[in-house]
Amino acid sequence: MQHREWAFRITDILESFARIQRYIDGMSIDDFEKNEMVIDAVVRNIITVGEATRYIPDDIRAKYPTVPWSLMRGMRNVVVHRYEDVDIELTWHAITRQIPPLIPVLEAIYATEADAAGDALNDK
Repeated sequence: MQHREWAFRITDILESFARIQRYIDGMSIDDFEKNEMVIDAVVRNIITVGEATRYIPDDIRAKYPTVPWSLMRGMRNVVVHRYEDVDIELTWHAITRQIPPLIPVLEAIYATEADAAGDALNDK
């Protein structure tokens, strides 16, 4: 896979994070627990995030160890394979406390790595 291709997976992650934030905007955990449609939409985007992380090369993961790549992939695995074990409070914590600080980090990674990919492609 070309460098540029995996870099666009970062945009998939960021778009999923943005959707999740829109879906829960103004909600409390109680509102979230009662809204099956929002829960389903959030879970679908968690799946997208987990799938996208699969395409991030090991060297990039190692270069950015503060990003919880394995955790993002692991959440996907839980909601897909052990859906009966999905904990709403844990999910709420992840989407309200863990996702927001990751957004600027992932934006910076994309900016840096996509620029590097573009430079490498232009040199050919």
